[in-house]
Amino acid sequence: MALLGWWFVHERRHPDPLIDVGLLTTRNFILANLAMLALAAGVMQLTQVISQLVQQPVATGTGLGRSATFLGALKLPTILIGVLGSLSVGWLMPRFGHRWLAMVGGVLVTVPAAVIAFDQTSLVVIVAVISLSTIGVTMVYTTLPAVIVASSPADRTSEAAGLLAVFRATGQAFGAQIIAVLMSLTLATLPSGQTFPDQNAYLVAFLFIAATGLAVIFLASWFGPIRPGDSSEENLEVAGRTVSPVLEKSAAAS
Repeated sequence: MALLGWWFVHERRHPDPLIDVGLLTTRNFILANLAMLALAAGVMQLTQVISQLVQQPVATGTGLGRSATFLGALKLPTILIGVLGSLSVGWLMPRFGHRWLAMVGGVLVTVPAAVIAFDQTSLVVIVAVISLSTIGVTMVYTTLPAVIVASSPADRTSEAAGLLAVFRATGQAFGAQIIAVLMSLTLATLPSGQTFPDQNAYLVAFLFIAATGLAVIFLASWFGPIRPGDSSEENLEVAGRTVSPVLEKSAAAS
């Protein structure tokens, strides 16, 4: 931490820094990065938790006991939903604004995570949760880069986008470990000696994911205008066009 602090001060004072850490003092920039951190730490872990739940033996008291092939077929329609959702973001952003788009996306991942926490055995609920959360993740995941690009100097957009990727990777790494710990808190043991997360473990994991969704909503609610003195609609339209080539890849990744 001391080394990181020294590096931050060094980059802050350097006339031509490798990474302009001063961007982290910009309101929208730091909020968007923190929202990405929360999204990656919890919400983006939802798929892997549901994957385990769907394939877990019914004898454990929770889980559907389905195959990996069934799970893949279940997720196939949601991939198309994600692609269509990502394409719609570029159209919706100039009309409704980055703040509301990110907040609605946050709601679409928070509510499904909270619902499945208390209803883990219904296939209908699981399909609905996967579909809605895919739309929500896509909305947030494609809105945040647009906010970052529009909030950064023109000659710093590449490093700004790279820093956002660092926040995402860091969140995913920490989130995966947190989920692993939560899923091992209480276990169900089969006669064969195999252990699996029980209903309470899934409950805690899903509630953690819902909490990170609430964090995304809270952070997005504090987004300010994109650039002082400019039209936010115009800035966001430009930002939307800037990130549009990677929208489909973003949806597939989520």
